[in-house]
Parts: sequence; C-alpha cells; structure tokens
Amino acid sequence: MPTISTPEQFRRPTAAPAATGGRKAYRPAASDASPASSSRWYALRTRSRFEWRVRNALRESGIEEFLPSYVEVVRWTDRVKNTPRVLFPSYLFARFARTTEGAAVLSITGVVQILGRDESDSISAGEIANLRRAASLSVSPCPYAAAGEIVTITSGPLTGMSGVVVRTDAALRLVISVEMFGKACSVRIDAADVEKATAS
Repeated sequence: MPTISTPEQFRRPTAAPAATGGRKAYRPAASDASPASSSRWYALRTRSRFEWRVRNALRESGIEEFLPSYVEVVRWTDRVKNTPRVLFPSYLFARFARTTEGAAVLSITGVVQILGRDESDSISAGEIANLRRAASLSVSPCPYAAAGEIVTITSGPLTGMSGVVVRTDAALRLVISVEMFGKACSVRIDAADVEKATAS
C-alpha cells in the first residue's frame, strides 16, 4: 500500500562568479551537496483553510508543491456546481532542501509545521507519484483505518500500485493511506484490474 510515511537564515546555493575576457560570467558551484542537503518531498501542516494560499506562496518562491484535491459536486435546486476541495485538509506536500530552505518554508504565512524531525522523515518521489496518479482520477476522502483485502493493480492508470480494497455501493475502491498524518483517500477501480496479493 502506498505510504506517506531552526531558526537560521537559509538561502539557495548560488553560482560561483568567474571572470572571462573582462566580462562577468557564472559557473555552477561545486557539486558537493550531501544527501541531507538535497531536495526531498515533505508534508507541511497549515492553518485551517490556508492550503491554497500556502500552495500559491510556495509556487511563487520557486518551490515545487503538490496539493491533492478533488471535485465535489454540489447540487442546488436550480443548478449543479463542481467545487474544488482539499483532499487532506490542513496538509500539502513540498519539495525542498530541509537544511537550507526549511526556515524559508516555515516563514510562509499559513505554514505551521514541517512534519517529521529531519531529512529521514521525507516522502519518496514514488509515493508522491502514486498520489498524483490517484488525484488525477475520481478520488475522494475516506476513513484512515480501512480494513479490506490487499490487492495489486495489474492494469489501467494505477498499474503497479498495491493497497487495501474496500467495496462501497457495489463499487471497488483502492484506499491510499498517508501514515505520516493519519489521512486516507480512495479511488474507484475495476475488479478486472486487480490481483489478490499473495502471502510472502
């Protein structure tokens, strides 16, 4: 199952200046960054209803972000409206170097916390990719502690993903849990696209 398992002044490393023919030029700084200082994905906790603002601020700062969302269909007597909703209220993901950009991220209005203690609590790019794949389909929030059969998706847009499958209203849904902050979502799947996981 896909799992989503300070105060210093920080700034991005800049290129080192070099002189060429009397003109100023720049060359990349030496590539000596350790794994601890490289860009990784982290989960951010935000103030209530600040998720979109934080996403926009991260984007304006040049930091890659991912705010999972879904569309809720709201039906009124005279019309139907598709309303974007945050999939995990008060949480989103961002990719940055924690040791050099962590303070800048925390300074963004609405950011409450970078989850985890250090770089070891980062989220793999594969897990983010799986969430992106699910968010591109008909995804919706669901209870975190879902019980069901473990399967692997063998065809379709979610091929290769494994997880708990639950049945709701005669439909099968794959549950994707984010253990780091105890949230989950689910996406509808076809019974023909799944294979029961075998015990190791």
